[in-house]
Amino acid sequence: MIPFLREIVLLLLVGGGSALFVRFVLPVALQVASFLLVEILSVLAAIALLPDVIMAAPARRRSTVPPRWVYEYGGAVGAAARIVRVALRLASRGLIRVARNVPLGLVAAIAAGIQLLSVLS
Repeated sequence: MIPFLREIVLLLLVGGGSALFVRFVLPVALQVASFLLVEILSVLAAIALLPDVIMAAPARRRSTVPPRWVYEYGGAVGAAARIVRVALRLASRGLIRVARNVPLGLVAAIAAGIQLLSVLS
């Protein structure tokens, strides 16, 4: 039997598996993570708007206009949420593009090298 056959097969499996993971699984995982982060952001923005609603409700019950700062606060929260949402989407698209275009040989070589170092130590 070839010496170190088990280690060679393990290096090939780790390298190939890592390359396939980066090419096919990582982009989907990044898309899902981006979607979840955007949804969490929407919930946090809604929670951040609660003071706006609480302060505006009494004025609306009295049929008066709420104070100007209530509208400014709501606008600021909405603008911040939009900026963060756009930044998250741009970042995730960039990361997905990188994951899809990274050379598979490079990923396989790095993963196999890390595995080789762990076997040798």
